[in-house]
Amino acid sequence: MYYILPTARCLGVEFWGNQFELANLYDQLNKFFIVRDDLKHKNGGGIEKILSSFLYEIRHAYQHDRLIKEDKFGCKISWVHLFFSIGAIKYNMSIVDHNKQDKALILNLEYWTEKCLDSHGLKIANLLKPYVDDAIFMGNENIYQYMRMINFEFFSLKGGKRGLKKLHELMATAVYGTVEYEAYKNQLIVDAELNNCKTYELEINDDNLEIYNQKW
Repeated sequence: MYYILPTARCLGVEFWGNQFELANLYDQLNKFFIVRDDLKHKNGGGIEKILSSFLYEIRHAYQHDRLIKEDKFGCKISWVHLFFSIGAIKYNMSIVDHNKQDKALILNLEYWTEKCLDSHGLKIANLLKPYVDDAIFMGNENIYQYMRMINFEFFSLKGGKRGLKKLHELMATAVYGTVEYEAYKNQLIVDAELNNCKTYELEINDDNLEIYNQKW
């Protein structure tokens, strides 16, 4: 069975397992990567983009392209990406056929995520566990832009317990109806008008390698 560990600098988690375990996890998760046009999320693929990047890391882990520790292989996933990926999986589970094994998959993923949060202390865990549940509004037509922006801001804090304590405030942007949610929605509308495109077509300029190239 695969397992998940928190990273030392609090930026996210590490998925670990042998090749079979991670490949099996990939196959199970891939079931919820929907490509049928009639089932696609209305935002032009935001949910799919979130899951695609998540699956990409898991696949490269079992292909031995990421972390290696004796007979185990792994990859790193930021807290923000993990929260949104869990939400994306559950969103798509609601519109495709699934069985008890699929339910066990998401419960196991939630279990390991909450276990990692608990390792950072009760206060932080209690603030962030709602984002493992249903606090993120996955019906947001700009869900991918929200994830990218929040992830960028989180990495800008450069990790540590201080950054993790601030993550709750950043994640509030993903909760429907909050001041933060509405403020970013309005900013996207302004940016879309300036670029003559739909809000969910906006590209997020978060390719600052100095921010992402840091100890996790």
